[in-house]
Amino acid sequence: MARSGRVCRRRGDAKWNGTALYRFEDGRIAESTYVEDLLDLQLRLGITEIPAA
Repeated sequence: MARSGRVCRRRGDAKWNGTALYRFEDGRIAESTYVEDLLDLQLRLGITEIPAA
């Protein structure tokens, strides 16, 4: 299942992607894990940058 988040900032919205993984037991969610691409979000917001090689 894919999911995305949103953060409001002065000049518009920043969007990022993530993934939700679920494990089911007896028809119910027994475990869930969420993974989001926060590096891409930080790059888009200008919070961090990747140093030149």
